[in-house]
Amino acid sequence: MYSKKGQVEGVGAVLTLIVGVGVAVLVLIFSGTLSGQVYQLVEPDIKELGHYAESNNTVTLVNGTVTYLKHPYILSYTVTAYNNTNHVLVGAGNYTINNATGLVAQTCNTFNNSAIAFSYGYYNYTIQSSVRESIVSGFKALEQTGNYLPILVLAFIISVVLGLILNMTNISGGGKGNVL
Repeated sequence: MYSKKGQVEGVGAVLTLIVGVGVAVLVLIFSGTLSGQVYQLVEPDIKELGHYAESNNTVTLVNGTVTYLKHPYILSYTVTAYNNTNHVLVGAGNYTINNATGLVAQTCNTFNNSAIAFSYGYYNYTIQSSVRESIVSGFKALEQTGNYLPILVLAFIISVVLGLILNMTNISGGGKGNVL
């Protein structure tokens, strides 16, 4: 009858490696998927961040010149204008507004050289872009973690193999150098 004695000490380390890699991959997949779903759910809320209102921003309109309102990114459907002297509503046909820059110009002589008070809603895109940049940097960090996972697995495999070799040769115990 043939009988050979040997060491079987690396099984626990190999099982730990397999389970650890499986758990790490699942965590990366779940965190990426859940983060994407959460972003899709809150994206409409992010678009509403930075929405402000301005009341009675008074400018003097003179024919042939343009004047800046206090803010760019004006929401055209929110603009109202009143003549400051007699509080008469100024119709939208009497002026034009460049919504992106906040420039306003008079289009007729009715309110020439008059102080007009504009009230409007506008966006401050700084807050929205900061939130989006932080979300994108979180996804980039998750991607980098996934890129380093094979290196970590390789380092763990090398350490297990070296541990097995050193254990088999009894070098680590300070004993004889018998191989089998």
